[in-house]
Amino acid sequence: QSDALREIAAAYGQFKNEAAAQEGLKSALEVTNQINNSYAQSEALSAIAEASIQLTNLKLKQSILHDTLLMAEAANASSTLEKISVQYAQQYAWGKALEALRNCPESLKVNALTQILTLWTEKTNPKLIDGAVVLKAETNKTSEGYTFDVSILSPDRDCNYYADWWEVLSEDGDLLYRQVFQENHVDEQPFKSTGEPIKIEADRVVIVRAHMHTNDDDDTGYEAMQALKGSVDNGFELIRLSKNFAKSVAKEDPQPPKCQATELSSNLE
Repeated sequence: QSDALREIAAAYGQFKNEAAAQEGLKSALEVTNQINNSYAQSEALSAIAEASIQLTNLKLKQSILHDTLLMAEAANASSTLEKISVQYAQQYAWGKALEALRNCPESLKVNALTQILTLWTEKTNPKLIDGAVVLKAETNKTSEGYTFDVSILSPDRDCNYYADWWEVLSEDGDLLYRQVFQENHVDEQPFKSTGEPIKIEADRVVIVRAHMHTNDDDDTGYEAMQALKGSVDNGFELIRLSKNFAKSVAKEDPQPPKCQATELSSNLE
């Protein structure tokens, strides 16, 4: 039953209809509450908590996390409480993150607090985040829509490891625009890129993130799990995404052309 609930929770986490996902995860919580084995119950609760982090709607996400937290506290599921604490920190809900640790043993608190402090530090200084990071996004109005001026910091090494695009997504993870690069930016960090006009409403909330090209088949290219979220009207702020958020759009067009190598000036001397 616990194994089935873990699979069901993971499936609900991928639902495009987030209201339906929320109802499904709440049903999974009700069934989990009937499990008598504490270990199996904890495993199922952890899966539900992990699935909730895939939701992009903050209210729905925190509603599921809150219900999972209450059940985990009642079941004394310490490992689940640790995971929930870190997930709250990923949403920058620092008070809730610390509250979730109240009933955790010291050994788990140390691990969770380390992750929370890391997230706090990275929020304060996004340049510390590993991977392709969007530092800034500004917009300009044109007759054809809005252009995005995007500043990116990435650990480019060569054409085997470099930021190969940035993109604009809807809140649900649909690809709205992608600006691809034909060369790496080893000798220009951070760098700025301006895209073509996008036809969006000024109050529409969108997500701007960057993608890293690597030769590792296990990488999605979105390992930084970082983006900017906001609108033309209200500006953009840093957010942390789940590791699986809209990862399938990486296969969509446009795709970058073959990378043209650039060399550091020191190599030319």
